[in-house]
Amino acid sequence: MISAKHCSIALGVVLSGLATTSLATPVAAEYFEGRWVINSDCKNADAEYVLVRDNGTFEYGRRSTAEAVGFWASGDSVLAMEMLAAPASFADIEADLANNTTRGVYTMQVMPIDHEKDSFKGVVSFGDDMGMNSWTRCK
Repeated sequence: MISAKHCSIALGVVLSGLATTSLATPVAAEYFEGRWVINSDCKNADAEYVLVRDNGTFEYGRRSTAEAVGFWASGDSVLAMEMLAAPASFADIEADLANNTTRGVYTMQVMPIDHEKDSFKGVVSFGDDMGMNSWTRCK
């Protein structure tokens, strides 16, 4: 597993490298507003989703159930989310979050690459984990 320090460094390197190539056009904060499913399609009721509201709040859930709520902001084409969730919400990934020292408070950052009007691939940092996933806007 990548440590938080190494994850931050890696994310910084990835973001700085991608900012000059994949993000020729900056992503405005308004782009993130709406309901998004992650690594799925909008018809899947069990999909992981994020509902990003225009008032700076969001809801994160899986299986059509909200599991976390919080505040979001966007800067330099990165979506940053601070969320509050019961640790039981993430019981299936608890081992991955074991080093999280702020129980119940989680931070996720997403940088869209290859973004289109209603979809993008995102470089994601969540806790000590870093990866890439696909986001699709549902209407």
